[in-house]
Amino acid sequence: GSFYIAWIVALTSNSENAGGYLALGFMTSSMVYSCRHNSGGYLNPSVTLAVYIRGLFERPQVLKLWECGLYMLVQVLAAFSAAGVAIYVNDGVDKIAYPTIYTEFYTEKAALVLQMFFSFALVITVLHTATNSSYIKHDDYFGFAIGCVTIGCSLSYGSVAGGALNPGLSAALSLV
Repeated sequence: GSFYIAWIVALTSNSENAGGYLALGFMTSSMVYSCRHNSGGYLNPSVTLAVYIRGLFERPQVLKLWECGLYMLVQVLAAFSAAGVAIYVNDGVDKIAYPTIYTEFYTEKAALVLQMFFSFALVITVLHTATNSSYIKHDDYFGFAIGCVTIGCSLSYGSVAGGALNPGLSAALSLV
């Protein structure tokens, strides 16, 4: 799931139109639905860490520390793999999208603040709709809700910092 989300971002342009953000939201929604039975649908290191932290206050614990670390490692490796495939498919790094701070209008601090708040929006949506908790009644709308928050966040601040809510994805696309 993490691979396909990173791949969609790498293959779409940086904020040239809304199509890339819609594709990201639809892919995120689809991957959350399809991966939930295997990995809980945790496709983002921020989400995985939040699920682990919340699990510290619940019994039985949802996610153990070693599982959290392993999930996060796999998510980052999947993002790097997707970046590599995107480079191959696009015949070089020049054609892949990556998170860029548009410093002509925004500062790096502004981009960081936006990243933090929008990442929080994604994490809180996942925690309240998709994770196993005795406090939350499960419905089948969780993937739709996660896809919608991804689209909304990306459309809102994609022109500032590329709209990436996934630190593994941001690292992979920035470093390749």
